[in-house]
Amino acid sequence: MVEFVQGSSRDAHRSVSAHDDPQELQADVATLLRRLSQLGDEVDNCQHLVEVDQLQLQRSQQDLEDKRHEYAAMAARISRVQREEEHVSGDDDVEKTAAPVQYVVGIPTKYCGPQPWSRNLRDMADRVIGKVPFYEYQEAILNAVTDRQNVFAIMPTNSGKTLTFLLPAQQEHKLTLVICPTNSLILDQLARLEGSFISAIRLTGECSYEGRSDAYDALGRLINHNTSLLCYTTPEYLLQSETFKELLAHLYEKGKLARTVVDEVHCMLETGGGFRPHYRHLGKLRTMFPSTPVLLLSATCPPPTVDEIMDLMKMPRLTTLVIRQSVYRRNLHYSVVSVTRGNMLEEISTRIHQDYHENCGIVYCMKRKQVDKVTEFLREEGINAVRYHAGMAVSDKTEAAADWRADRAHVMVATSAFGLGINKSDVRFVIHLSCPESLEAYVQQTGRAGRDGQDAGCILLFRPKDCLASIIRATDRTDGALAMLRYALTNKCLGANMAA
Repeated sequence: MVEFVQGSSRDAHRSVSAHDDPQELQADVATLLRRLSQLGDEVDNCQHLVEVDQLQLQRSQQDLEDKRHEYAAMAARISRVQREEEHVSGDDDVEKTAAPVQYVVGIPTKYCGPQPWSRNLRDMADRVIGKVPFYEYQEAILNAVTDRQNVFAIMPTNSGKTLTFLLPAQQEHKLTLVICPTNSLILDQLARLEGSFISAIRLTGECSYEGRSDAYDALGRLINHNTSLLCYTTPEYLLQSETFKELLAHLYEKGKLARTVVDEVHCMLETGGGFRPHYRHLGKLRTMFPSTPVLLLSATCPPPTVDEIMDLMKMPRLTTLVIRQSVYRRNLHYSVVSVTRGNMLEEISTRIHQDYHENCGIVYCMKRKQVDKVTEFLREEGINAVRYHAGMAVSDKTEAAADWRADRAHVMVATSAFGLGINKSDVRFVIHLSCPESLEAYVQQTGRAGRDGQDAGCILLFRPKDCLASIIRATDRTDGALAMLRYALTNKCLGANMAA
């Protein structure tokens, strides 16, 4: 019971009778303080939403101007394609089998069903993956690639993109050049080929002198011998090594270059092209080897991105087949959880303990310091976690990745540096502590989950401040960050936002 008594001063004083419980009062005060803190966070979130709205309004006029330029460029491209079609139809000396660029949402009819090479492809697939049936899109792409078409294949993660060039490479006794974004991704693919009948080499800046020498010897032998060979490289090494380019030119002249494959081709547009500038110059390959078919592979490329990549890669519009499969995977369950500064770490710990106890998962953070902080917190909560970011020593990163892959650690806490080439089948959850730079990056990173076909959770812990920071960081590619913000703030499903 609370009593108010009149004192000598003008202020009213509060006295506590013997019937009051001080512990209850302390608990009430603590509850009020927590609620005040939550209200403060909610006010902060509202302020950040207002800032986002203001930022969008400020940029709306520029966006409209950009759209005008985009439509003008699109009209110019349509006009160019029409002129090319007229040129082909009016020239009797040109073989008239080329078709206009096809944006296929579905399976191209021409490459459905059995083909002359189907039996050989199936026999080789049995030796690589066992008697597992092809996916529908996978088989169509295999047929188009084997038929020496230029193909841009957009397939979801874990849909068998690698097989679309591994198997056709064995049909011809020539070189297949495979360009990958990272050395770790190359090493991962080579490790999976060990012990198989497929011959593969690596030429990157990380190779030892002996390793490069052996690789060049293998390429040299290919000139005079009929054998199938895969050569994995990076954009930087390919475009900077004159020796490599000269040897490839010699193989091309001898008719020994079967095709060029650019894996994870969307990387050429990340961070406005500033992070990996050599990616944006891979179109030189079309000039160097004009008759060599090209296969572009990605899991996340919306239509405007496809157009931009096609232009950068100098892909011929009349002879390129663009096959798009939905990025949506039914076993991945996406959710957005609104959090505050005060409860973010507790939210991660609670979800892992309650929903994914001792399951394998990844927690993505935006900054290295956040990775360190989250890892330490999860360990204190009894969760076996390791960390991975670019600021760590190579040996420490290698050890952390090995522990996670071997289930000696259950949770990997990492920046986006940990992603490409991760092919662990039993990842049950992917949690993001902040908005990635784009919706495409989000799909790519969450695609690490559920590769065994079992259900997996993809959880975005959302604070408007984080998305605002992403928009500011994005500078010249704010459309991706704004799409991520739309996904977090609306009830539209991931697929609908990807199509927007």
